[in-house]
Amino acid sequence: MTHETDLEIRGWTILSDSKADALAVIEAAGSYDINHLQLSHHVVHNLMEVRDERKRRLVAELTDAAHQAGISDVLLWDHCLYDLDYYPHRFRTGPDGTIDLDNRAFWEWVKEDYRELLRLVPSIQGLLLTFIETEARVETQHSRELPTKPVFYSMEI
Repeated sequence: MTHETDLEIRGWTILSDSKADALAVIEAAGSYDINHLQLSHHVVHNLMEVRDERKRRLVAELTDAAHQAGISDVLLWDHCLYDLDYYPHRFRTGPDGTIDLDNRAFWEWVKEDYRELLRLVPSIQGLLLTFIETEARVETQHSRELPTKPVFYSMEI
């Protein structure tokens, strides 16, 4: 049986890539019964940044410290759509070179890209995803199937 307290999320977000400051925050987390930590902005603002060895090392060190401090869930932030130049040209077939969101091959490519990136940070528990305030805003991309509604695709990674 699940107890109400099992579902409580008590979290903090670390925005700075100052390792010393982040470790101090993590050390203090126990006093506040923190069980959820988001690493964002200057740590990882876009998941693709984990290709950088320095970022990966920082994520790993902070995640290990958080787990040792009793924080069970460490998540990274991701702006789901990056600058259009990130995506292969074959997916930018909408008007004015926008992404064709109806192209199932695009979503397969995205899933594989996520798998590749997540393999680089195996100690995290998840991602916080946003399709808004991204470089390639989802609402400005192309869809014939759902032209006036938000486009939501379920992605099992």
